[in-house]
Amino acid sequence: MTLVTGRLPQPAQVAANHLLPPAWRLYHHPVLRRLAAPIEARTGKPSFIFRARSLSRRAPSAYAGLEHYLERWAPSLRTAPADDPIFVLASGWRSGSTLLQRLIVSSGQALIWGEPHDLAGFVQTLARSFRPFGQEWPPREWILDDRPSAEPQQLSTSWIANICPNPAGLLEAHRAFLRAWLAAPASDLGYTRWGFKEVRLGALEIAYLRALFPHARIVLLVRDPVAAWRSYSGKPWIYHHRWPDHPLVSARGFADLWNGLVAAFLHAADNDPHCFLVRYEDLLRDRSTTGLLARFLHLEIDSSVIEVRERGWDPDLGASPQECQLVALRTRRLGARLGYDRRGGRV
Repeated sequence: MTLVTGRLPQPAQVAANHLLPPAWRLYHHPVLRRLAAPIEARTGKPSFIFRARSLSRRAPSAYAGLEHYLERWAPSLRTAPADDPIFVLASGWRSGSTLLQRLIVSSGQALIWGEPHDLAGFVQTLARSFRPFGQEWPPREWILDDRPSAEPQQLSTSWIANICPNPAGLLEAHRAFLRAWLAAPASDLGYTRWGFKEVRLGALEIAYLRALFPHARIVLLVRDPVAAWRSYSGKPWIYHHRWPDHPLVSARGFADLWNGLVAAFLHAADNDPHCFLVRYEDLLRDRSTTGLLARFLHLEIDSSVIEVRERGWDPDLGASPQECQLVALRTRRLGARLGYDRRGGRV
């Protein structure tokens, strides 16, 4: 029996209503439609909501989007830029990244900015901007280069709501931003090389920076996660993985961030010859590590900087045994690959 009322139903309407699930037939009842209309005006129609959620679930990751972009558009690029910046990426806070930053700056040649404008998350946001790219987006007909004519007479009588420049120029646009933001000020101060250190960047950002600067040197710094958490727990303020919605306030969150970053670092170190993986403990105890780092970066480094201990604060090391045990357990697999035992206190 059809739910269409007030007139004789047509056969096609009867068939269509019987094909709908019972809940949807009830939803289309005229009385319920009148009741639902004010709610839908605020929340949206269920059909739109379901479609939006389905599209969201099928959306590629930002990493996959970057790969699709490079596969589709990077072959059209002529030559790789000659820039050789230095990026120091650490496995979270309290990992020794500032010490490593000072070591590199001691060369007098390279200025390494320290987590520049960290809350803005420029590098993370720029890297994620490649997420929508794929084999079908943006469509070819949107790209002005692929249109038969860019003459005003042709464009003014065509559908041009979505026309855009060739996406191949995006990488150079991103390079121009980073150069103006970080390279030019370093050059103005007399440094011949530039870079930055960060504690939040993982697999996506490594791939992004490599795409922008194929000759960049990337130093991947890790520290015993339990020792890092003990130091972090004494901090006088809250840090954010992504500001302002992802504060890092728990031992579990710290361990999970460490795992994600270290997994990315190990993969990069195994597959990219321009990545150098170093442990904080080795920087402190083995002076040959400083020599290896200097050769990797093609810099003269003053290893005596290690003796000058500078802290951002005096940690009270107030981490509880339960917190340390949780960090050790959650990081034990990757920690073992780096030579850290399950207690986290020794190497």
